Amino acid sequence: MQEPFDAGRRFNDRAPCYDTDIETIIPGYRALHDGALHLLKTSIPVNARVLVAGSGTGNELIGFAQENPGWRIHGFDIARGMVDVARDKTARLWLQSRVSFTHGRASDVFEDSFDAAVSLLVMHFLKGEEKADFLYELWLRLKPGGVLILADITGDRSAPVFETLLRAWESFQLGQLEPEDVEKRIAFIRDGLPAISRHETETLLETTGFTNVRLFHKSFLIEGTVS
Repeated sequence: MQEPFDAGRRFNDRAPCYDTDIETIIPGYRALHDGALHLLKTSIPVNARVLVAGSGTGNELIGFAQENPGWRIHGFDIARGMVDVARDKTARLWLQSRVSFTHGRASDVFEDSFDAAVSLLVMHFLKGEEKADFLYELWLRLKPGGVLILADITGDRSAPVFETLLRAWESFQLGQLEPEDVEKRIAFIRDGLPAISRHETETLLETTGFTNVRLFHKSFLIEGTVS
């Protein structure tokens, strides 16, 4: 019997090698981050406050801070190992006066009035009603009219295109990673990951307070929206 997926434990284990591995796993990883950065730069003030969900090892958070010296950024992550790596990187770059962290979930962030929230490759790990709760917690922490950038593995498993895109993604990974590791990851996406369709995602966003949902990124099964 397969052990239940534990995101916190999984990403604690992956923290030391995450930065090395992620671009061999996620096609268009840098393009997704660049798109999020430029959407924010053209949508929020120069002195904005930005909330980063599932901030991981700090890749997007640090990029945002370096490109925008007036922004103050707060990240949260359930994996202590990820937070520790991100804090260390932030300190080495002398960004700690503008960047802060919470080890925990959105509900553990005791601040609000953020101009924007960013969630890249986080919500697809959440099950059932956890997704709506997650989005609502982000909405609560935004100013009226605040921007949400969201990207996740998205798809309708009953549609033939899902398997077509998954097999293409498998081919991308096989060019760079061990076949056994790729097989496990693809099997999890196919059968274990609680991903939902674009329609379901847009419905969740609208029911939790977000409007004018627009697609800005697409790479195999990964889709990014701004609202």
